[in-house]
Amino acid sequence: MTPGRRPQKPKPRRSRAAPERNRLSIAPAYGAGPGPARVAGISGPRLTRARRRARMGRMEERRQAPASRLIDDDELDDLEREFVGRLRGRVLEIGAGEGENFGALHSDVEWVGLEPDAARRAELATRAREWGHRAEPLDARAEAIPLPDHSVDGVVATYVLCSVDDPAIALAEVRRVLAPGGRVVFIDHVVAPPHTAKRAVQRAATPFTAKFCHGCHWDRDSARALAEAGFLGDDVRPLRVRSMPFGPVPTLLFDGHAP
Repeated sequence: MTPGRRPQKPKPRRSRAAPERNRLSIAPAYGAGPGPARVAGISGPRLTRARRRARMGRMEERRQAPASRLIDDDELDDLEREFVGRLRGRVLEIGAGEGENFGALHSDVEWVGLEPDAARRAELATRAREWGHRAEPLDARAEAIPLPDHSVDGVVATYVLCSVDDPAIALAEVRRVLAPGGRVVFIDHVVAPPHTAKRAVQRAATPFTAKFCHGCHWDRDSARALAEAGFLGDDVRPLRVRSMPFGPVPTLLFDGHAP
């Protein structure tokens, strides 16, 4: 012992508490008490990994989604006219409304129109004559087009796929009447990317818009429907169009063909 120093009492060794394992903040909500959390037979760490994988999956979905450009109504109008103006030959317009696209069609187009709404069809017939189109609009729906197979060179539909009763049947009919290699132009507002507030708003609004807005479905995935129908895109542009009060509207411009 060193002179002048008081002897030091040995300090008692503290035992380390065993670490708590598998304890999650959600345990009280499931009545798990103080013990390890269990949810549907999954331990805490496994549940954490599952949540992490789900979050990574959502991030991957967003990463792979095509980037959409933000535009205003004026730019959208210009793009719509450009896309519709690309069609040539005998062109079928489904859901032609009151002839809003006549000014965009090329002067060489032989127009055939389809419109199931009687009031709109009457106005469509008048405007068709004013624009020099001789064919009377067809009283029919897109799911049953009264034309022979391979009888048109192109098909156009603007803001129609959102409102047809069965997009798969309608697009199958389009393929039937379209000549091999024929051109299609579809323009429509579409569903927002997954896991976004916009998509949630669309889901909530669709039951009301489908009932009160001519069957319009805000949450329809027209891009997927076109791909599943076998159409190949040549110029596909996902856009967001400025709108109030709910923010930009996801919109798809599709110029493609049937193989």
